[in-house]
Amino acid sequence: MDTSKGRILGEEEKTENIIKAKLNQSFTIALDSLPTAGYKWTVEHDSGFLRLDNECYMTSNPATIGGGSVEVFAFTPQRSGETEVIAIYKRPWENKIENKRAFKILISE
Repeated sequence: MDTSKGRILGEEEKTENIIKAKLNQSFTIALDSLPTAGYKWTVEHDSGFLRLDNECYMTSNPATIGGGSVEVFAFTPQRSGETEVIAIYKRPWENKIENKRAFKILISE
C-alpha cells in the first residue's frame, strides 16, 4: 500500500470537481486525451438532468504527429438539482481503466 498518496497502489485515481451550471445554459467538460494511442473518454450521466449535446476532439498542436489533444463534452442542464458526470478514460478494447474522474454538477435556475 502506498500511503504517501493516500490510496492503494493500482487503484484508479478519482478526482472530483464541482461545476455550477444554469438551467438550459450549455457548459463543457474538457479532458486531456491521446486518441492516437487508442485512448478515449466516455461519460456516464443522468439524462434526466443533463443532455449531451456534442462530443469532439481538439488537437493542441495539429502539426505534431501523435500529439495529445483535448476531448470536449458539451452538456445542457434540463432540470435543477444535483447530479454527477463520470468520465472514464480507456481503450475501448481493453478492460483496464487508465483514469476516472467525477464531476459534481450543481444546477440552478
